Amino acid sequence: MTIDSALIKDSLSILGLATSKSETTRPLSQLIELVTIDGVLYGFTSTGLHMIKKKIAETDEDMDCLVNFDMFSNVIKTCEGMIELKPTDKSLGVKSSTMKCKLPLYSIQSGEGMPHPDDATGAEIDFSNIADVIPAYKSCIKHNIVQNSVLDNIYFGESGIMTTDNMNLVLLDRTYFDEPLLLPIGTVEVLNKIGKGKCTIEQKGKEKRIVVTNDDFTYSGAVIVKDMSEFEYKVFVGVINTELSDKVTIKRAELVNAINASQMFITFPTLIFSEKGVFLKIESMDFIYKISSEACANFTYSVSPELLKRILFIKDEDLTIEYGNDKDGNASMLKIVGDNGITELISVEDDNI
Repeated sequence: MTIDSALIKDSLSILGLATSKSETTRPLSQLIELVTIDGVLYGFTSTGLHMIKKKIAETDEDMDCLVNFDMFSNVIKTCEGMIELKPTDKSLGVKSSTMKCKLPLYSIQSGEGMPHPDDATGAEIDFSNIADVIPAYKSCIKHNIVQNSVLDNIYFGESGIMTTDNMNLVLLDRTYFDEPLLLPIGTVEVLNKIGKGKCTIEQKGKEKRIVVTNDDFTYSGAVIVKDMSEFEYKVFVGVINTELSDKVTIKRAELVNAINASQMFITFPTLIFSEKGVFLKIESMDFIYKISSEACANFTYSVSPELLKRILFIKDEDLTIEYGNDKDGNASMLKIVGDNGITELISVEDDNI
């Protein structure tokens, strides 16, 4: 069969989301199945955690073969224009105007072939706006003290989408599902790339999966079940809804400038709130940067540049920052509330003791 290389390249960019390069994973996760179903050539990939079915092109020729994904993808990247794919018993011939080669085929072993996910049939959901919060989520998961714990996942609950490293919290005030779900970050990233699609939550025995289908492909991703109760979602929601005693609004651009300037020095800066405004200061270097001239209640925090950058995950031009004491007299937090529904709670060191 002959197919436009652009169609294959576009399909492989999606199908690659459900492949693995790790030698410790099952061999099937490094392969792609190319198969004709009802006059359409589809690609199928699966890591077990993720499964994708992608429409490549309409065709009147039959094909069903398993080939190494990276090998096939690298060959296709070198091609332009039309590509001829010709399978035999042992190889897949690939031919373009500038090159030709044969790629070895893999046989189905132990009766286990590439999984073919069923299409979703539920209501359409738009996942594209999750992109706003993914960087903040990744930062929390990256700094989780206990690696590979339940906190390495993202909780979709009735109050919004949350992640935490037990010290810092991020909550996006949006709901997508009729039931709480705990999803791996990789699944959330794929959902974001999918954008809109019909969505179904499947329960097969002890396994639960989220399935999303649009006109071009179907994605099936695993839902975390066994550890879900260990994610203390309601407790965290109560913490992030904590009201702090003081509040000020600053320009995001000025905070960016202050952080960039302070990075010339190794010493951690202090973030100062005062009746003269908001400042970033490094006492030992006689460095001070005025972020705002708005008078506010006096408070000082020691904070690393990395933690300061967490504030910048919220993209609003004007950033509203809550600081100071909560009702119990604790002062080790900064709270930032964005216009797009993102709330961050950042743990910092209080210098007012």
